[in-house]
Amino acid sequence: MKQLVMLKGNRYGITVYLDPEAPFDVLKEVLKDKLGKSADFFRNVRLALTFEGRVLNTEQQRELLDIIESYSQLNIVCIMQNEKDTEDLFRRAVDWAGYQEEKEKKTTLSTHLSVNKWNSLDDCYLGNKGQFYKGTLHFGQIVESESSIVVLGSIQNGAKLIARGNIVILGSLKGAAYAGAGGKKEAFIAALDMETTHLKIGNVILPAARLPSNIGGPQIARIEKGSIHIRPLVMY
Repeated sequence: MKQLVMLKGNRYGITVYLDPEAPFDVLKEVLKDKLGKSADFFRNVRLALTFEGRVLNTEQQRELLDIIESYSQLNIVCIMQNEKDTEDLFRRAVDWAGYQEEKEKKTTLSTHLSVNKWNSLDDCYLGNKGQFYKGTLHFGQIVESESSIVVLGSIQNGAKLIARGNIVILGSLKGAAYAGAGGKKEAFIAALDMETTHLKIGNVILPAARLPSNIGGPQIARIEKGSIHIRPLVMY
């Protein structure tokens, strides 16, 4: 018999396969049944989530997320599109979510968007411990967050990312990034690749002339002795 819903997991994430032809209401009932039978397996685990098999709109994703949270004890930290090297991407997202949960006080999550420069609210999912933005910011796009933010994508030239807390970019940073908006000097900016000429943390700006050009790889920017310094991420 054809399986309409399949659950595939790795250490850091879970993929839910959905039959592309079955009615959505039927898939919801099958998912409830599968989760109920697997309740002991999925217990108190922090995971990233992705869907395969069919295209879902935001409302459908939220309906399925509600089912997962009601019929299991999973802590879903973000919803992602299917990617190459999925387990590694899941690991990085989950690790950073755990870091934020341990290091920061709980805050009310809100996002101020430059609406005329935003493609779709479907691209943004708010987790319960921090904010995740899924996708790449392109020229002219601006995202502002009242908390820390993890970007599952890149920040291109001419795009701007502003957060009152920390900024973590699981991609390249080529546009402008401003962490600690409001004067939080303890904030940091981290990216898998940092090529920007516009960095600001708290009230401190990093002059373009002081940007290092020979680091490469994952990097983190923090305030040290009153100035912003960029180091290889492995040092922290």
